[in-house]
Amino acid sequence: MFSTETLPKCTIIKIHDLLPKKINTREIKSTLKDGFLFIAGVNGKLLVHQNLGFEPNQIEKEHLKKYISTWGGGESVDILNGVLKMELPSFLMPFYNEIDSLPGCRIYPNLLRIGGDVYICIEYHGSVSKQISRIAMEFLAEDHLFRKELIYSGPQEEKLPYLLGLYRDSGNSLEDFIVIKTVWEFDPADLRNQNQGVFQNTGSYIPKCFVHDSTDRLIFRKNREQILGNAPYAVVDQSERIVEFEVVSKFYSDFYNEIISRYCGPIFMHMEVTPTKQFTYHIIEKKQEAAFIKGMAHHWKQNARSSHVNYIDVAESLPSLLGRL
Repeated sequence: MFSTETLPKCTIIKIHDLLPKKINTREIKSTLKDGFLFIAGVNGKLLVHQNLGFEPNQIEKEHLKKYISTWGGGESVDILNGVLKMELPSFLMPFYNEIDSLPGCRIYPNLLRIGGDVYICIEYHGSVSKQISRIAMEFLAEDHLFRKELIYSGPQEEKLPYLLGLYRDSGNSLEDFIVIKTVWEFDPADLRNQNQGVFQNTGSYIPKCFVHDSTDRLIFRKNREQILGNAPYAVVDQSERIVEFEVVSKFYSDFYNEIISRYCGPIFMHMEVTPTKQFTYHIIEKKQEAAFIKGMAHHWKQNARSSHVNYIDVAESLPSLLGRL
């Protein structure tokens, strides 16, 4: 139920003091709690989303935009309904793009913020370990205003994404999170004509990234060697059946419009495909559960999914679920 099942290794890089620990202007005084930022691609830009937990007025918004930008947080794009959206800092873009261009790995869409420090997670399959090591070392060696540090590189825990473990070990509670498991039931015959037939392949998969456009890139750990469907793909590791597909689809575009833009919190997401069902595990912030479910309901009502059978199968706290694994 975790992305560790598809990409079992990770590298964690800490960027010191990238964001302010407090918002301290004449208009706003607030200590930011530890938490997660979420990355999604929108209109050719990578935007970092942060739920502020309050809705600033117009004067506060202008001061907040100016304040965040002085801390290297990129160009602030928008603040709406208590959500700050800003461009990924420019010094991170070459690093992000190089990881993004390499099949079999991804930068985790959730960034962990502890105080003013930001933790970036690269997830990858062991077959690309050498390339990841080179990219990470070059990034760490670059001179920049912000100090960077290699925190960990190696196997992930099977039962918990590394960043959630780091969040817990920093004195925070996993009770802050809830697991929502959804089910999509389908007729196998219909899959040939949907999403270029890619879901005829059973196994587990994760999105390479969340991008608001007409294509989705999916990293699969397949159950069988045969590759079904007509979507372009790259074989990452033949023996372990790791394949990265590029699918003509607006699923994650709709997902952004209906869910991410409403919820704007962390989403730890993993999918499992069987011959007749897809199970999706979403680990989300408990305090934003209502916004997430409202967005999910809108998502399922879209024309592309209006004839699908989708439903919530399980909802329970993360510690409760971990206790049964």
